[in-house]
Amino acid sequence: MEIFRGTVSRRCSQKVRITGNKIVLFIIIVIASLLFTKYYFLFTHEYYEPASSERMAEFTADKVFQKRILSILLAKCTVVFTGLSLDQSLKVWCVLSCIAMLYGFRALLSETNQINLPGVELLLLLPVAWNYIVLNGIYHSYDIPTLAFYSWGIVLFLRRRYNSFYLLYILASLNRESSCFITITIFALLLNTQAIKHTPFRFTNIWKENYFLFINCIGQAAIWICIKSCLEYTFRENSGTFYEDTFSMRQFIENAWSNKPSWPYLNTDSFVGNPRCFVTLFGCIWILFPFVWKYIPIHQKKFLWIIPPFLIAALLYANLMETRVYHELNIVLSITIFSGLINFINSLIKKPLK
Repeated sequence: MEIFRGTVSRRCSQKVRITGNKIVLFIIIVIASLLFTKYYFLFTHEYYEPASSERMAEFTADKVFQKRILSILLAKCTVVFTGLSLDQSLKVWCVLSCIAMLYGFRALLSETNQINLPGVELLLLLPVAWNYIVLNGIYHSYDIPTLAFYSWGIVLFLRRRYNSFYLLYILASLNRESSCFITITIFALLLNTQAIKHTPFRFTNIWKENYFLFINCIGQAAIWICIKSCLEYTFRENSGTFYEDTFSMRQFIENAWSNKPSWPYLNTDSFVGNPRCFVTLFGCIWILFPFVWKYIPIHQKKFLWIIPPFLIAALLYANLMETRVYHELNIVLSITIFSGLINFINSLIKKPLK
């Protein structure tokens, strides 16, 4: 009886300790999200008046921005139900998006590399804060939610919670059209390539091995096209075709090489005003790649498959010199590099002393 009581007592004590740790971590994440939001709004601004939150709330913003409608709709609903101003509502949703982003990144680490180290998700703030606050001066309400949707979209699919996944996928597509990279990432992570090794090569073998994956990716593509087409049609009368043209990345590189001002870096006398600061993209975490490459799990390296299609799409439809446009790549680089770094540190700790 005493042994039983002792076992129950230990289990209860352990549960209390775990719960206490979760509460402490939640408080830290909330504080980090509040600080991020504070400085995000302090150091960025709505560069284009035709893309302002007020114009988006009135559905009169230029089309390329107005199509990203979810965040502004949520902010408008918050205004109606709470009496907060539009600016305050956007800040509330930014805080919530940041919390969701951090928990989503932690869940993604756990799903793809079995890393469940408390607080490791805070590392994501390094490249995100660097890209969105330090180097970037432009605010758009849909930017931070994009990172949360990307992380949780992959997590929900890997956990086979398909109903929740498709609801989130619809919301993500209403938030920003880059939700298609959720599909590309899922395809890269789950594609069974064993059939490719068959001799002779037959597509039917690949189809049989990946039938469920192909059907889901086709379904996601159909949802994405449908939502994108509906938004295009809804806001077809909105102006702003000018903003659909991209700036020359070649000219930007030439200006950076010659130490000349180049949009959006127009003051070469300061670090963040000089186009050369662009080389510090993602807080320079990419420097760690050669050192941690062999410690990155093979299946996690598949995340890197989305970099070429992402950069091609960004080259065609975005301004590559805007550090805020590398949305999903913040997650991709962080999960691969930080996983490799954590595995490297663990290997040093477990290595016996000579």
